[in-house]
Amino acid sequence: MHAVGSVIDIRGSRFVVCGYRPFDKDGTVDVGYLLVPYPLGFVSLDSFSLVTADTDYPVVYEGFRNEDAERYDSLLEQTRTLGQETAFEDVLAVVDEARAEIAAELFVPAEEGE
Repeated sequence: MHAVGSVIDIRGSRFVVCGYRPFDKDGTVDVGYLLVPYPLGFVSLDSFSLVTADTDYPVVYEGFRNEDAERYDSLLEQTRTLGQETAFEDVLAVVDEARAEIAAELFVPAEEGE
């Protein structure tokens, strides 16, 4: 999966990957890229597009990736694998729980993390 901040080309138009989103694909779960147009970015909720991550889009610029991003990529890949045989609602519950755990680790208040 491309890192957040990556710029990809889709049929001659450029988009920035601003996140990932599980979506219902015929009763199972797949994961897609949440995109905004480049260089415009977010203007309104209508700015967002969702495309499947299965397609190999040409990369104009690869966004920042670190250990946290690698962990989240692993979670997304598990979601995609699990989602092929599991109901959408069940997978979303697992993803929400894992996302909360990652967020709790990433956003430790300064006084606790010092």
